[in-house]
Amino acid sequence: MEKELPYVTYRPSRTIVLANGKFPDNPDVIALLQQATTLVCCDNAAQHLEHLGLEPTYIVGDMDSLSPELHRRFEARIIHNPDQETNDLTKTVKFCISKGYNEITILGATGLRDDHSLGNISLLANYTQQLISVQMVTDDGYFTVIEKSSLFMSYRGQSVSIFTLTPRTHITTQGLEFEVHKR
Repeated sequence: MEKELPYVTYRPSRTIVLANGKFPDNPDVIALLQQATTLVCCDNAAQHLEHLGLEPTYIVGDMDSLSPELHRRFEARIIHNPDQETNDLTKTVKFCISKGYNEITILGATGLRDDHSLGNISLLANYTQQLISVQMVTDDGYFTVIEKSSLFMSYRGQSVSIFTLTPRTHITTQGLEFEVHKR
């Protein structure tokens, strides 16, 4: 009998972390912002919300890029963390964990600087150790960390990328145009 694998798919959470990368253009991604019950912004990412009629629940970071106007306007919602050993996204995720928000969707974490994009994507592996669910959503797709055998559904023609940060990880795929067998 074949072992049943857990089905994994994108599960939007009601806690959204908005990083200060490229602000989403995709209507489906913007809808995630609009449906959030808790919207935590990294530093100056809050500036992008006004045109949507949204306000941050909290603003977290070292406040090195938050405009004076937004600082005055949202003073009671600011969580100042001057630590220079971590980036604002990590500070924000750690704040969410401290508040008990354990299912998080991260938006705006890619698209402006390649070094920040790569760093933010690779940090997902750290966050998954402390959260029930965390994923990063961009205008073009989503990133998630998988730590056990899992099943993903896709459709014909869909772009799928699988990569590992640890060489010991074995990957096997079925049904993709270019299959991988325990590499």
